[in-house]
Amino acid sequence: MFGPKTLLNPFERYSERTLLVVGLLAFVVGSLLAFAFNGRYDGVVDLHFSKDVKLIEPFIDNTINVVCLLLPLLLLGKFINGKTRVIDILTAILVARIPYYVLPVFNANGFMQRITDELTRSIGQESQAAMPQLGSTDTIIIVLFAAASILALIWMVIMLFNGFKTATNLKTIGHKVLFAIALIIAEILSKMIILKMITQTGL
Repeated sequence: MFGPKTLLNPFERYSERTLLVVGLLAFVVGSLLAFAFNGRYDGVVDLHFSKDVKLIEPFIDNTINVVCLLLPLLLLGKFINGKTRVIDILTAILVARIPYYVLPVFNANGFMQRITDELTRSIGQESQAAMPQLGSTDTIIIVLFAAASILALIWMVIMLFNGFKTATNLKTIGHKVLFAIALIIAEILSKMIILKMITQTGL
């Protein structure tokens, strides 16, 4: 039922309504997980850990990321196919972001935050002795997190592309290039907006 094809392209198997509901539920669960494990989705393809994350912050992060993806992809979709619907692009975005929502659990007990703080303190210090000494368990978890992050990114992009392709009937190489450019624009926009929000409001 959940073979590789379904996991990479659920848009061919499930109805738009089902996928939209799943995507919205995942949005909520992913935001709650980020809150529970002090994660911030501070960019379309970004996740960083902080201290004392407020409940509202991951929800705001995810909303900004979804909107920043929706705008350029919808404009591109309308350019490719004038019949492209907002709901189809939105559903593709919500479903495609699901893999990212698992990543905050790596910060259980503040693990990733602690490692990040230690590495940050060591930057700029000349002595190698100042570098944090990581145990075998720490190293394994960091490697697993890095691998999971890369897998989540690849999985998200593939699902987003398949959803976008289904919604717009994308076909040409040029359209694929424009899709990649739209993702880059979305990432830049989301980073700028979230950074400005954090700087101005402290959220």
